[in-house]
Amino acid sequence: MSGSVRSTAASYVQSVQANTADVKTKGFVLAALACCSNYSHGKAYAPVGVEFQKWKVGDRSTFSSEGLNCWTALLFWAFQGGAIDRAWLTEYAGALRPVAGNSGEENKVMNSYLRANHAVDITANDSPALGCTVFFGDPPWKRPLNHVVVSLGDGRVVSQQSLITGVKVGVADEIAALNPTIPQNGLYNDRLTHVSTIKLISTGGDDVPRIRALTAPFWTLPRVPWTG
Repeated sequence: MSGSVRSTAASYVQSVQANTADVKTKGFVLAALACCSNYSHGKAYAPVGVEFQKWKVGDRSTFSSEGLNCWTALLFWAFQGGAIDRAWLTEYAGALRPVAGNSGEENKVMNSYLRANHAVDITANDSPALGCTVFFGDPPWKRPLNHVVVSLGDGRVVSQQSLITGVKVGVADEIAALNPTIPQNGLYNDRLTHVSTIKLISTGGDDVPRIRALTAPFWTLPRVPWTG
């Protein structure tokens, strides 16, 4: 970074390191922040094994030309930060394999492994603790959970969501302001990982989403089948 301009992501690293959270939680969040300004939004659902361990931020070729989606990115960050291990991911991949190609069943598996049943309703003004997952859901006629982010503890989050489709211009501009070292075309077109806020995500589209959050990092909670 040049001059005195620092990205919001960079400014959080020191505060996360000084946080009283456990090592795994801090590792998880630091891995998420390290991905900011890199491409990781896509459709790859279950990266496990050697390929996952060797994946490099920004490399579009490891899994698919589209990279990782927001759900899988959370697993990548948790793996990189030492919160979950290869055995955890192998179990997840094994649960996905029998339902591959059935998006509804795949979503149930992902929701279960991200402990979505433990989420509680919050408002756009709430600030879940560092490392907690925040879920955004469309109105009932759409997916009940369609976007996930990682809380930075003060209402800000690390997000995968592309800003090119369905996001109000004013909101996108505010998100761009939170990420001064990321070119706007990177946010709008390249789907780069970035810092956002719960409030901005909740007001970005035409529908008011249901917002839910975990009260602890997902890997610390028991896994139960997703019931919607």
